[in-house]
Amino acid sequence: MLDLTANRIKTWNQQEIADLFAMNSNLRTLDLTANGHDDNLLVETEARIRGMTVDCTTIDFRCCRLDDEAMELLCQALVNNKSITTLDLRSNQIGETGAQHLARGLHESTIHKLLLGHNRLGDKGLKHLAGFLASSITLEVLDLSDNDIGEIGMRLLPSLSYKGHCAALDLTGNHIGVAGIRFLGDSGISRSLRILALGNNSIGDDGIISIGSFLWRSELWLLDVQSNGITGKGAFEFTRCLTGNRSLLRLSLKHNCIQDEGAREITRAIENRQTPLYIDIVESASTEQTVVEDQPEHNEVTNEQAYSRLQNESNKENMEKLRRALLGGSPLTGVFDRRDFPWS
Repeated sequence: MLDLTANRIKTWNQQEIADLFAMNSNLRTLDLTANGHDDNLLVETEARIRGMTVDCTTIDFRCCRLDDEAMELLCQALVNNKSITTLDLRSNQIGETGAQHLARGLHESTIHKLLLGHNRLGDKGLKHLAGFLASSITLEVLDLSDNDIGEIGMRLLPSLSYKGHCAALDLTGNHIGVAGIRFLGDSGISRSLRILALGNNSIGDDGIISIGSFLWRSELWLLDVQSNGITGKGAFEFTRCLTGNRSLLRLSLKHNCIQDEGAREITRAIENRQTPLYIDIVESASTEQTVVEDQPEHNEVTNEQAYSRLQNESNKENMEKLRRALLGGSPLTGVFDRRDFPWS
């Protein structure tokens, strides 16, 4: 692994990095986080290795100020380096044109983890990526958080289920609304997902109830719907759908509008559920945290049970990602946090 985080790389030492690739063809990870400049000179580092045979599997370009022009250079490198399985482009300036370049660079790639959170894709940018999403048979983790994606973009989600088996999808901080939730339910992707993050999307009660309508046929283990204007009534109707669902292990309802009575109704709705479920409710109007305890003695081992479930998965690589998501490398407190996600 080569970690060059926050080094303010300039033109004069980019050639040295390219030479390093030439001499170390077995390098697996390149981390260039927070090295960006307005003139995008950093991307030339990647462009200069595009003609070499490099077996690097992980490229991290977070916070590098990559814009559409920079993406064109980067994707020229991706075309000739098919060994890359993890591409982290979060917190850049990638828009519609940049997404078009990226789609070209990812053509016939074997990417497993594609992280595009905090960019400017929008519905049009996602449309350019639809072809790749439809054809990829390796993509397992997709981060599209904070990208101004709406109902139109959500119509493209069925392409994810065409050939692939995407297990983790982050749509936090978009504006998909109730209609977007319904498109999600209609798409085949809802059957393959194990982690789904939908926080801050203004889905409200109608949205959470719509999720409940397709949850019975899904195998979700972790669901985040925090900050969505959900009331106790909507949460109660949703949890009623969980009676016949045995897969969901963790649910975040933080920062919604669920009062004490709503929490009690949720408790009653899941009291006969066979599989232990941890639900986190933190009211935005109060500092008090209410944990809905379904068989409290079981809640202490919910994450251990989740790991046991993961051990039965045939995809060992996916198992490790989801183990990290559920256990978070921390004591088994059961507290849900987006930082527990395998891409955080």
